[in-house]
Amino acid sequence: MKRKVKWRKKSRVKTAAAIGCALLIAGAVSAFACVHFELQSYNTIQAGSEKREEAYITNSENALDYPFYLSLYGGKLAKDQKVIILAEKSGWVKIMYSENGKLKTGFVKKDSLRDIGEEKISAQSIELDRNSITAKAGESIELNARVFPFNSTDPVQITSSDESVAKVQDGKICILKSGNAQITVTAGKCSKTLKITAIETEENFAFEEPSYTLNTGESLDLSKKLKSKSTKVQWETSDQKTVSVKNGIIKAESAGAAIITARANGTWANCRIYIQNANKNASKPLDLKNVYGNLYNYHPSVVYFEKGFNGYKYWCAYTPYKNSEDCWENPHIEVSNDLKTWCAPKGFSNPLEPKPENHAPYKVYNSDTELVYNTDTKQLECWWRFYDKPNCRTVLRRKTTKDGVHWSKAEDMLTGEIGKCDFLSPALIYENGVYKMWSVDQNAGHALDYRESKDGKNWKKIRSIKINYSSKKLKNWHVDVIHTAKGYEALISAYDPKSKEKYRHMDLYYVFSADNIHYSDAQKIFAHSDAPNAFDNMGLYRSSLLYANGKYYMFYSALNKEIGPAGIGLVSGKDIYSMS
Repeated sequence: MKRKVKWRKKSRVKTAAAIGCALLIAGAVSAFACVHFELQSYNTIQAGSEKREEAYITNSENALDYPFYLSLYGGKLAKDQKVIILAEKSGWVKIMYSENGKLKTGFVKKDSLRDIGEEKISAQSIELDRNSITAKAGESIELNARVFPFNSTDPVQITSSDESVAKVQDGKICILKSGNAQITVTAGKCSKTLKITAIETEENFAFEEPSYTLNTGESLDLSKKLKSKSTKVQWETSDQKTVSVKNGIIKAESAGAAIITARANGTWANCRIYIQNANKNASKPLDLKNVYGNLYNYHPSVVYFEKGFNGYKYWCAYTPYKNSEDCWENPHIEVSNDLKTWCAPKGFSNPLEPKPENHAPYKVYNSDTELVYNTDTKQLECWWRFYDKPNCRTVLRRKTTKDGVHWSKAEDMLTGEIGKCDFLSPALIYENGVYKMWSVDQNAGHALDYRESKDGKNWKKIRSIKINYSSKKLKNWHVDVIHTAKGYEALISAYDPKSKEKYRHMDLYYVFSADNIHYSDAQKIFAHSDAPNAFDNMGLYRSSLLYANGKYYMFYSALNKEIGPAGIGLVSGKDIYSMS
């Protein structure tokens, strides 16, 4: 009996110990979950804050790892030390501070801070697009001044040394009379000056036309195009390598554009010279054989990985489009390491998205693929446009992958009502935690729309981007955009939507912008081949622009007079004007 009693006591002790351990583990898990949830709430507040505040430490103390009094110490804060407030909640603030030359984050109580106010970011430098200007009285000149960093809080002041000669008004320099003046742009402790030389105008001293276009190697006597009685005219060119000039005779040296200036009797006139580019068409389409057994592919989107993504450097999304029939227009994925040999990723089978079950010609179909890499999630994303006329909607859909083989289910990212809002040819860039998207809305005069979103589903207000073409008849049709050291560079397929042969005259135009607001005038850089047997002897549709290895690559959708969509061509070169 004594043995049984002892055994029962030991059993009870073991059971009690097990229950105690379980409770301790459950408590630890619960505490960890609470801490994790609390930290996530601060991260959410931080992500949604557009402006940050700065403050100073009232007395020396320790920064905590978590917003709790019993938290571990994360770093030491000195009295009067400056900190940046990242998020605030329930009397605690998440701060960023410097310790031993390293930036750290931690938590303190808000009442331990003083002099809380908007973060002050000092200007480091100012950049002007020129150092001097010679202009005629009566002219207004756009002043392009950029302050670095872009988020500087220092106010910008612009002054003139002589407002009777040149006055700054609404961001423009107004030339009032002949003379000299100096424009000074100041931001904080930084300043930059612009020298103004104003001259009186000579009546009727001008070129017959504001611009002239030549082919490479051609010449033109501009002295015969200048309205002037003077026999002594000085000639200048803004780019000798593009257009040379001697005694008024210009010669087209290479593709591009230049400004020719004529001066006489204290006045001047200029005109812009366009040299048709030296781009050459591809001899044949890329060997991108779709799952339907042909090369009649359209709407390419190509991304490049310097170190590869699942073993491949180049990833291409496209839609087959044989005979312009939308039943084939289903997203495909192919890869390459040399831009010559293409195949589906090993273990993956096309199409990425099959034909809609309720497909109906011109009513229900897929279209307009776009690839984008999310640098935060390390996932490749394929977006496409789904047209659903029975339900009066167009939808941007997305699939994601971490290896290019296994893809997520399709999800709807953005929906528009047919006839009111569309997203033709979406061009996407993901940078700094934001999706940036350009697309064409044919319901709004073929406007080029720009949107931003942090999650790809909740988008900010649309901003329209104005593109200027040489002809007012031309409209945006399909677009691709890349971000390089030069800025935002766009390749646009443009056409005259009112023309009976609009699809036969689609050409590719190039524009760029440093700030994604003000874009250069559209330059035609690529057209269909004139060769009767060329695969691309008709219009050029949505194309993909890529910059890698110090070169530009252009993957262009080609139309053929006999068969319609004829495949994807590829040309490349060191600049946008000399690809072959």
